[in-house]
Amino acid sequence: MKNIISIISIFVLTVSIISCGGGNKETEQTENTQTNQTETNKVYVNPTTTNENHNTDIDINIDTTKYTNEYIQGTEMDPIPTGYKKIDEILNEHKYKAPIYEISKLLAEEGLEGKITEMTNFGDKYIYQDSTPLFLAVQFGYNDLAKELIKEGADVNARASGMETETEGGLDMLYYAVRNNNPEMTKILIDKGLDKNRDYGYEYSTYLTDIAIGNNNLDILKLLVKRGDSKETLIPDAVRENNIEMVKYLLSIGQDIDAQRFFDGFWVDSPLKVAAENGYIEMAKFLIDEGANLNSADDYMLYAYNNYDITKLLVDNDVFNLNTNTTREEAIELVKDGKYYEIEKLLLSEDSNNIDGYDELMNAISKGDMKALEKLVKDDTDLNKQYDKITPLGLAAARNDREMVKFLVEKGADINLEDGYGYTPLIIAMKYRNIGLAKDIIDLKPDLNAICSATGDTPLTYLVDKVKFGSDICYYLIKNGADVNKKNNNGDTPLIVSVQNFILSYGILGVLINMGADYNIKNKEGKTAMDIVMEKDDKATLYHLNNPDDLEYYLTI
Repeated sequence: MKNIISIISIFVLTVSIISCGGGNKETEQTENTQTNQTETNKVYVNPTTTNENHNTDIDINIDTTKYTNEYIQGTEMDPIPTGYKKIDEILNEHKYKAPIYEISKLLAEEGLEGKITEMTNFGDKYIYQDSTPLFLAVQFGYNDLAKELIKEGADVNARASGMETETEGGLDMLYYAVRNNNPEMTKILIDKGLDKNRDYGYEYSTYLTDIAIGNNNLDILKLLVKRGDSKETLIPDAVRENNIEMVKYLLSIGQDIDAQRFFDGFWVDSPLKVAAENGYIEMAKFLIDEGANLNSADDYMLYAYNNYDITKLLVDNDVFNLNTNTTREEAIELVKDGKYYEIEKLLLSEDSNNIDGYDELMNAISKGDMKALEKLVKDDTDLNKQYDKITPLGLAAARNDREMVKFLVEKGADINLEDGYGYTPLIIAMKYRNIGLAKDIIDLKPDLNAICSATGDTPLTYLVDKVKFGSDICYYLIKNGADVNKKNNNGDTPLIVSVQNFILSYGILGVLINMGADYNIKNKEGKTAMDIVMEKDDKATLYHLNNPDDLEYYLTI
């Protein structure tokens, strides 16, 4: 059991580092959700791809697919005549868009196989060395131009030297067709016989199927799989994107619902385990309905122990009798350590649909049965009653049920009431990492400066100290009235808590220092945030404290 707890500690630490360190693609997108379009000359338009060739024998319809490509303003010079009548017409249709002038110049001076000699860029869009006119047409999404260049004999196998990967031989244009969600050009290039199963990775292997799945683009995935791009099972990655339709397709072509990925010498990530660790309840239900094997080498409870609905689903499907990696007793210890009291109550009960100590109302909340709840709540129903220290609103918050939380508050549940353990609904939502629900609760106007009896935190210091990520919810708290300088019971402001953390989120730090955090406030030891940073010799954080504008883009809603 001690080994399991150690594994969990390492796992949680790793997840926290990934979430806060800024190196993870998904985290970067979450921490920086405000699009900055103030750079010079950026003009975004969304042309719809059209297709004149409907000869396809797989289930996609390119003509009606609404995938678009992002064009930016280019050099404001008329394209140079190339001598190709149709190509010149197309170039003039797109003039002043990047990199139309550069394409026309290449064609006019060097012909179809002319190559860019030096890397250049338009805003954040790069033109790489050795790019040909056709390569640029595909990269920037000009399908009409690309098709005409191919018709004139341009080499579809041309490659460019890019920074994005360390792909041997350079990037090919199929990479951009897939990455830019362009099914029409993807099909054209596949039909021309471009290499399959190329590795486009930088440090770790990345294949076109990975990119299509990451883009949630089922049409392109079908094209790639049909031609043989399938390194191993793709279902775990599709589950990670929470794309049930994609999983259905992969199952329909015979992929194994229990197959794992081979990573760093180990078989990992069965589909059900991926669904459990990400809290994808509908995906997990689908996989179980489709026959996923709970008696697996994967330890589902190890990853599901902080998600109420996933835990209940596994318990309802007899996980403890089928999977012996974690016993019920060990699972109870896990949730106790995490202070997930609502799940502890669930696990202690012999019947997960009739939990000991709960009445019909609480069991309806536990099961997510909104219709039953609506019938049970009367004008005189006490919605602030505790059931072994757990309140109806606290249980709904633990379950991440936005509809139930709103309904209970409308019917009289106190949004500021602590449960018997000392947690408000807002703190419970954050404890379970239900950040979207936390925003909804903030909209219900709770006291955003109340001290939590259980931890001595304000909502802000709880977020910074216990959750450790979520610049968006940090911003939302302050915007809606949370005092950015209010101390917790230890005498620490949110800023002091932030710089003291072993795992520091620059997203949260950026919000605090750009929303009025006072650098001069001292803690009980008489130290300011700047004192603490200097003692730690944390040069990166010291730089950001002195240059708050560099983190201003974390001010998000």
